[in-house]
Amino acid sequence: MSNQVSIKFIEADFETEALEVAGLDGILMANSLHFIRDKESLVRRLEKHFSTSRRFLIVEYDTTVSNSWVPFPIDFKGLKSLFDRVGNYSISKLGERRSLYGSAMLYGALVTSPDESIS
Repeated sequence: MSNQVSIKFIEADFETEALEVAGLDGILMANSLHFIRDKESLVRRLEKHFSTSRRFLIVEYDTTVSNSWVPFPIDFKGLKSLFDRVGNYSISKLGERRSLYGSAMLYGALVTSPDESIS
């Protein structure tokens, strides 16, 4: 049995533009949340694009210190707090590694709706 996987790449300003997609199973956000000041509003808007279950795969810098390239950082603790405020989500850190740029660590996290079982 094979999985039917479809990946749609969209180039858009996801902070301000309406996304023309629906029925998504997941959203990958790699080094993107740190450009958004109002992360809670963004997540609430993105939730509307999912089918029944919701999955975010997030890669971010594990820091709270901003700079020119990471203006609104969100460390893993902040990510957990964000999704606690938004709704009922399960959050797990998948791994971490040192950034090639400076001493900051990068983390990968899977954020899922509570009815979701990942195998």
